[in-house]
Amino acid sequence: MPATNLDHVSLIARDLEESVRFCIEVFGMELIPTPNFGFPVQRIRVGPLQLHLFERPGERPPITTRPLLWTTSKPPTGSLSSPACG
Repeated sequence: MPATNLDHVSLIARDLEESVRFCIEVFGMELIPTPNFGFPVQRIRVGPLQLHLFERPGERPPITTRPLLWTTSKPPTGSLSSPACG
């Protein structure tokens, strides 16, 4: 069954502040309330789509060209990640 909608995309940021700034300046995204996860995270959005950027200090982000996507109609089936925009 194909996805019908995206709720959010989660990406690892090498530099959270720089990635957030880039997404706001380039894509016009806006900050939205973000819970405390115990490590640096910022949720931003454009329209109904949310981007969840997170940084894991001391860990090297995996390198891949496939982003981690969650849909509202289908649960995630793998553990893929991508460097954050910016």
